[in-house]
Amino acid sequence: MPRKVRPSSPAGPSTANRDNRYPVQCASVAATLGKIRQLLLDKQTKTLDKSVFTGHTANYVCTLPDGTLYFWTDDMDVDDDGYTSKDGLVLINKPPDWAPDEDHQPQTSLPGLSAFVDPYVVLPFDPTNWYLNNTECRIGDGAVVIAGNGEFTLAVFGDEGPGTKIGEMSLAAHAKFVGWGQLFTTGVAHPLPGSATREERPQTGPMITMVFPGTRGRSEDPYDLASALEQARLRFWSLSGDKKPPL
Repeated sequence: MPRKVRPSSPAGPSTANRDNRYPVQCASVAATLGKIRQLLLDKQTKTLDKSVFTGHTANYVCTLPDGTLYFWTDDMDVDDDGYTSKDGLVLINKPPDWAPDEDHQPQTSLPGLSAFVDPYVVLPFDPTNWYLNNTECRIGDGAVVIAGNGEFTLAVFGDEGPGTKIGEMSLAAHAKFVGWGQLFTTGVAHPLPGSATREERPQTGPMITMVFPGTRGRSEDPYDLASALEQARLRFWSLSGDKKPPL
């Protein structure tokens, strides 16, 4: 259900991109953010400690006045969790010799997702309960990811990750920006000899991620992903003040 937005406080000087809060060098990103740039300077925006993310770093992390989690990173790691086969379903984007990375999990924190099918983002969790302690976000909330060219895609908060890493999304989310052909590389398979196709982190940064509390899908079994994506679109449009279509 819609969240009540607290009244904004007057913003500070617009000349200062205080604390490197967005990639100011990217004019297209600034245009896509729209009014969110002023929210980043709002007195009720809470800057969060980014130094805890030593495994994959962030340039800035905060919660906006309405509780939205916002952060930007130089790139996004690739998550390949979730099912990789299902009766009656052909994963047309999975290479036949694909090999998962060593951290692959057969199920996402939001059950029923696949990195090959569903656009989802990962938030830090274990062992510090980071997103539970620092944000109002919960598994299943809608999200958006903005790439360095100003394009953005809808996603869902679908998986929990290490507490030292921030900035990770599914193969399907990456493919929205670069296409499936750029997501894989062929190399030596471990621990067995031979070759296998593995994920490759595409260069699409800088990347901004926003997760919107209270935008979970309306049903659980199966999860109403379409509803969460629609709520994310509407929330982003409301915050940015523009109706730019997602990818």
